[in-house]
Amino acid sequence: MIRVKTTGLDQLQKNLKALEGTQEVPIGKLFPPEFMRRHTNYGSFEEMLDASPFEVESADDFKAIPDREWDEFVQAGSSFSSWAAMMKEAAGAYAQAMLSRGLS
Repeated sequence: MIRVKTTGLDQLQKNLKALEGTQEVPIGKLFPPEFMRRHTNYGSFEEMLDASPFEVESADDFKAIPDREWDEFVQAGSSFSSWAAMMKEAAGAYAQAMLSRGLS
């Protein structure tokens, strides 16, 4: 008889279940400092906002930034061609981190 330890698989299944459906992820978790340092000229998302030419004091302020202008700013200060590309990469990294949480 062969015994198989499934602890890691059980944890992976729990992590996968936690990621089901639509998720609201705080900006600090979606763009942690490690991600920002690796892919941008900034140490945090807040630092990126502060360096931008836009006055951002709230989520509404951020939403009001013209897409084309924000894309140009993202392109100039990161390895991404657009805000959509940056969000896609960050979402993938976040999902990967959440899936591997608790696994050794």
